[in-house]
Amino acid sequence: MNKEELIYRIQNLKDLTQEEQKSLQKNKVSEEYINESMELNPENIIPELINVDSKHPLWKEWRAIADNVASFEFRRSAGRNCYFLVKNKYDGKNLGALCVGADFISLGARDEHIEWNIGQRKLLNRHIANIALCVPTRNFGYKLSGGKLLTLLAASDIVADVWKNKYGDDLVGLTVTSLYGKSVQYNRLKHFKYLGKTKGQGTCQIPDDVYRACRELVEENEGKILGGRFTKGKNSRINIVRKACKYLGIDAKILTTHGRQRGIYWCDRGNTSDFLTQKTNEFIHNEELNINDLLTYWKETWAYRRLNNLGLNIK
Repeated sequence: MNKEELIYRIQNLKDLTQEEQKSLQKNKVSEEYINESMELNPENIIPELINVDSKHPLWKEWRAIADNVASFEFRRSAGRNCYFLVKNKYDGKNLGALCVGADFISLGARDEHIEWNIGQRKLLNRHIANIALCVPTRNFGYKLSGGKLLTLLAASDIVADVWKNKYGDDLVGLTVTSLYGKSVQYNRLKHFKYLGKTKGQGTCQIPDDVYRACRELVEENEGKILGGRFTKGKNSRINIVRKACKYLGIDAKILTTHGRQRGIYWCDRGNTSDFLTQKTNEFIHNEELNINDLLTYWKETWAYRRLNNLGLNIK
């Protein structure tokens, strides 16, 4: 794609919703691998978090949920990523898929909540994560408010232990953003606080072929971009697009502003703000983030209430 063609594509991009973009996704794993649990008795929901990756024998099941159940196309974050397939030990079927990855370097509402400065943010950002994917299987999600349990599990000690073993850092806090403002899945959920909305900027609305052309243009002018497909920092996806717009003589805001303000939710996993603002070097985690306590809270507060609202009598 030459410069003129790229300018034309940018100026004539159709503003697709994330659902419309999802419908155009290629190379999906077959739905037959979703393998969802149909169990409706909350007492028989016994979650098991299995840490998977592309070489794991259960990776296709994780991908099938991400590809076919999630309402948006999943794009792996640059840097750290931990993937979890959530199975129900009771029947061996799937409850959902999670991805906990590197968090945004800068996020206004989150940074104001933590009250850290730029130096602390650059130094200690490795201790926080973003719940990049949190998708329950359809039956579990709809009939048992399964998305709420998966969100809680993302903040659990099990995920934090995997993070620490893999990267050597305590996981002290997590961000999750909803597609459109406040979210039914995250709202009023214990351990998670609504902080506000994003500014509606990003690259999720940019088609892959346009992004690739932007990247090629930047490489023509600045040399090869290191980091393969997944780059971060000054070579993050959004910064590559901004650089390309500079070479094209286009206002980058035209391409990087989609206007869809996401709701921002945050989980303190303990004395998070004190740790991230260097008031203490010792992180003390919240003891309520163990699986048993989270499961009990979910059942008593959400699962049975949802069944009752649906008029389902489970014995």
